[in-house]
Amino acid sequence: MDRFLVKWLDRSAGGVTDMEVDAESAEEARIKVRKIIGIGKPILDVVPIKVQKNKYKNKKVEYDGIKFDSKMERDFYIHLKHLQANGIVYEFFMQKSYVLIDAYTRNDESKVNASYYKADFEVHYSDNRVEVIDIKGMLTDVFKLKQKIFETRYPFDLKLITFSKKYGGWITLQELEDKRKQNKLLNQKGTK
Repeated sequence: MDRFLVKWLDRSAGGVTDMEVDAESAEEARIKVRKIIGIGKPILDVVPIKVQKNKYKNKKVEYDGIKFDSKMERDFYIHLKHLQANGIVYEFFMQKSYVLIDAYTRNDESKVNASYYKADFEVHYSDNRVEVIDIKGMLTDVFKLKQKIFETRYPFDLKLITFSKKYGGWITLQELEDKRKQNKLLNQKGTK
């Protein structure tokens, strides 16, 4: 299914009006809008809208009036709310920014803005621990660099968390990789 922008002339509204419609084709989009606006308003144009797809195939979701970048991020938010209700987590913050590289001036006097890292969650536990958490399905080279810079500047642990049904729920990406390696070794020994 694709998304189309349908424009029509609406004299009662004072000019051109438009609406986004999901449809299989431009003609189907035209028919859908025609059913909504009636026959007295001429449709001027039906234009496909390019929807930018997330390179990791995450779907943005909304929960508690908050927009999350992925279902996994939303699920971790729900998990934190449960931990908070049970007194394990004191408080947590979402999408907190941290300066990785300070702003500076180049030799030619041009200014360079600071570089930031925006964490999915900053979690304050009741035992006074603080963890900065990013929800990821995979480790990227860019994240590895950000993590190194972050850890030289801040006294908090920066953890990459994912969800694995097989290994009991929320787990660090490193723990997941280690368990997969162990399983692979066990399977190789079992086939010899």
